[in-house]
Amino acid sequence: MPIERARLVGRDMDAIVAMVREQYAEHRPHIRYTDPARAVAGLRTATAGPLAAGHVRWQGIEYRVTDARANGRLLGVVAASGSGSVSLGRDELCFAGGDVLLDPPFQPYSAVLRDCEFEVVQIPWSSAAEVATAAGVTARALQYAFRRHYGTTPTGYLRQVRLDRAHQELRTADPAAGLTVHAVARRWGWSDSSKFTAAYQRQYGQVPSRTLRT
Repeated sequence: MPIERARLVGRDMDAIVAMVREQYAEHRPHIRYTDPARAVAGLRTATAGPLAAGHVRWQGIEYRVTDARANGRLLGVVAASGSGSVSLGRDELCFAGGDVLLDPPFQPYSAVLRDCEFEVVQIPWSSAAEVATAAGVTARALQYAFRRHYGTTPTGYLRQVRLDRAHQELRTADPAAGLTVHAVARRWGWSDSSKFTAAYQRQYGQVPSRTLRT
């Protein structure tokens, strides 16, 4: 399968936005130049059939988008640097170096990103649908099966997995090593510590700080 590559660097954010829209997600962002003297953006992409990967960066720029969606695609983002937040359904996630974000297909998202650099991978929904096909069911039936057996959607299941991973880390951590609840929450995609604490207490019957201390 041939690999097609593209590269664009410059101060023209309209061209960058058009390329991001074509490659990854339908959206209409609002661009604000926070430091016009150093404003620059760049995008490198590689595509092979329905798969795509890219490296995106901008500086001196705030990139704000509401109700964007990557219809039919699963997007994975690994943040290298920058600041901001991403809203996926009920989740409000941090965007900082080292964070990993996963946007399920057909899930609208909003974001405010400043001076960012990140890697993005795009997987077509048809690849995820193949899981359902391999199980001999439709994608809709897969959704139903999650609700029947787990009492939630696939997205809700991923949310629960993130909570479970945070719980395991808190249980096995040495509090004397300086680990904090906030750091664990952020590592597993919770930017709002109060929301994490509330979800944790509902699930485990105690606040996360108590788990960390015991």
